[in-house]
Amino acid sequence: MQVNIHDNLAVANSRRERFIRDRADECLSRFSPRLHQVSISLSEIGHHRGENPDVCCRISASAGALGDFAVTAHSEITHQAIVQSLKQMTRAIDRKIGKRRSRRNAKFEMPVEVEEILEPAEMF
Repeated sequence: MQVNIHDNLAVANSRRERFIRDRADECLSRFSPRLHQVSISLSEIGHHRGENPDVCCRISASAGALGDFAVTAHSEITHQAIVQSLKQMTRAIDRKIGKRRSRRNAKFEMPVEVEEILEPAEMF
């Protein structure tokens, strides 16, 4: 699993990047065989209005046959936005895998009306 980080915040630092990589590995490690590439982007929202800017964390992931996933979380605190978006990504992938498993393991049940019609006739 390849993790790309795009930090567009006013002040970028290596501790934040290490935090992002550690949390991404922690949350997404069980999906690593399925995930090909994960992109994490940080940006500020509302800085032009003169107020404290919110941090937007957008995560997009490519999972081959499962498809592509994208989630976004906003928060005043950078670390909180990162953790929220990773939780959303984990839930989205879990939901998709759960749906695929349930379809694959579903047992076909024949309606009662059809069973009555298909029962063998008594021999004379």
